[in-house]
Amino acid sequence: MSDSSPVNNSRRLVLRNALAALAIPVILSACATTGSYGDPETAVRERAQAYWDARVVGDHITAFGFEEASTRPDVSLQRYLQRSGAITYLSAEVQEVLIKDADRASVRVKMSYRAPVPGLKRPLEGEAWTDWVRIKGLWYNSGRTKDVKGEN
Repeated sequence: MSDSSPVNNSRRLVLRNALAALAIPVILSACATTGSYGDPETAVRERAQAYWDARVVGDHITAFGFEEASTRPDVSLQRYLQRSGAITYLSAEVQEVLIKDADRASVRVKMSYRAPVPGLKRPLEGEAWTDWVRIKGLWYNSGRTKDVKGEN
């Protein structure tokens, strides 16, 4: 029997399909680990910048989707919206990402903002570290923040 017989071709086809079926879960699990971004640092950086971009334009609904609170059934969008908006962000740029472990990261953000302080007319500027956590393969802002000096 030659190598190109219908039986051998059929076996090759079955083997190729079986290998492809085994490879798909491996590929999908790799995508779930880092998202479509590749490495964890890039995933955190891009999600953090998208979060801050939403805050700068005042899109609290989009920002909520980046908050860890959005993954909890006890926190509604309405509740989130009621407590957001006191500070108006004018700009925010991710400066640095530190991956602490597989599911925790810190992001340093440089920002300018207006705070509702009587008599304060000029924007404030500063840098802060925000903590991010990975839940089901996606990174979320945990809501914990420290200024660069380490104060809350």
